[in-house]
Amino acid sequence: MRNNGGFGAIGNRERGAIWKAKPSLGLMAAVAAALLLIGAVTVSAQENELAVVITEFEGQVEVRAAGADAWEPAEEGMIVPVDARISTSFDSRAILDIGETTTLTVNALTRMRIDDLLAEEDVDKADLTLEIGRIDGEVREHADRETEFNLDGPVATASVRGTDFGFDGYNLWVGSGSVDLTDRFGRQVVVRAGEESRTDGVRRPSRPRDERRRQTTVDTRPTGSGYTEEPTRTRPPTERVEDETGTIVIEWVLFEER
Repeated sequence: MRNNGGFGAIGNRERGAIWKAKPSLGLMAAVAAALLLIGAVTVSAQENELAVVITEFEGQVEVRAAGADAWEPAEEGMIVPVDARISTSFDSRAILDIGETTTLTVNALTRMRIDDLLAEEDVDKADLTLEIGRIDGEVREHADRETEFNLDGPVATASVRGTDFGFDGYNLWVGSGSVDLTDRFGRQVVVRAGEESRTDGVRRPSRPRDERRRQTTVDTRPTGSGYTEEPTRTRPPTERVEDETGTIVIEWVLFEER
């Protein structure tokens, strides 16, 4: 009886071992599925990775990585990493692509730093610093993704969305769309297509309508000595000449010889 019981106990243990081996096979399948999922996520992340790529350049263009002592010559297809700087010399320029929506032209005598690049689920974010020079850019709209692009200058920051623009850290020109120009004190102005704004870091960013008025003002001062003071502007005129096609406003600035 004891032998039979012992044999039965052994059989039970064997059956238990066989029963316990079944979850091991399931665990292996689960691990394999997890590895496949991780691989798919990794590939997806690589596909959505945001990068700054030099697509073309002319003249002397150089790149210096963070912590590096020397500048390296630029090459077409070169990826400019985060915290790296790109610099252009006389009669030089570089074209950069950031993701699928942003193209920048780094003009001559310009130095710019890549501060941050982030590709989230449906938003591409890029933060750059313009240390000196001028950047022209185009930020295109995307059907499935939004773009948050900030270009930080010496005295102001241009926050760009769906537009083409030019910015040298002080003066902003917008070709299409709109750009928020914000100074170091948080004072902001919205600049739309065909408009300009500027700031010197002390005065608030100029209103685009003031820039239009400044550019169309007729200065009637004669050249020569004796006229070194700034013109004294009169109050805005109240008389307007109107017809079917539009409105013409004429502002006269008068000076008296002293």
